[in-house]
Amino acid sequence: MTKSHLKRLTAPNTWKINRKEQTFMIRPEPGSHKMNLSIPLKNLLIQTGKAQTLREVTYMLHNHKILVDSRKRSSLAFPVGLFDIVSMPEINEAFTIVIDSLGKLVIKKLKDHKSDIKLIKIKSKRKIKGNKIQVETICGRNVLADEKDAVKYKSGDSLMIKLPSQKIVDHKKFEKGATVYLIGGSHVGIVTKVKSIDGNTLLCSNGKQELETKKKYAFVIVDEVKKLLE
Repeated sequence: MTKSHLKRLTAPNTWKINRKEQTFMIRPEPGSHKMNLSIPLKNLLIQTGKAQTLREVTYMLHNHKILVDSRKRSSLAFPVGLFDIVSMPEINEAFTIVIDSLGKLVIKKLKDHKSDIKLIKIKSKRKIKGNKIQVETICGRNVLADEKDAVKYKSGDSLMIKLPSQKIVDHKKFEKGATVYLIGGSHVGIVTKVKSIDGNTLLCSNGKQELETKKKYAFVIVDEVKKLLE
């Protein structure tokens, strides 16, 4: 049985926490995101200053509308991961999660508090009944697409989807010249461009600096996300 807590000293290195403040802290529920790429909803509410104590967080989640990817959430331990959109419509504010150059998960405030478009990365795809293709993503989300449309979707590509319907509104290919955000490795947090792809190795350049990383760390992004990361 999964424990509901973990020791601060053994929490993921991606979390920005004071590890010596207390012994234990809440553990994210099992969900769509890996634990090192998500934080509990409780942590987000406290780090954004919307609550200061566990009691205040509990009150907010049960008495106010806190949406994660346009769906109401009331669990303290609900995992909020990379590029998830946390909306607070009652105060017209919204936040998302990114990873910085130190490999830490950072909360960013969104300019558009009504944002309902999310960027996801394709992990794989498979055919299901009804001439549909199920697109599986690195965040655990599954998106359905028509077979004729899904032919162009490849592993490593990114999709822009509308929430909560998951309707695909844009497709960005993982190819030479694509702008990518590195979410792992020694160059984590950097936005750069793909220069060449050789097997599982990626050579990138921003015009001034060249770097080599693994293909799995590259997340193809759009201009709106690039501005958010600057």
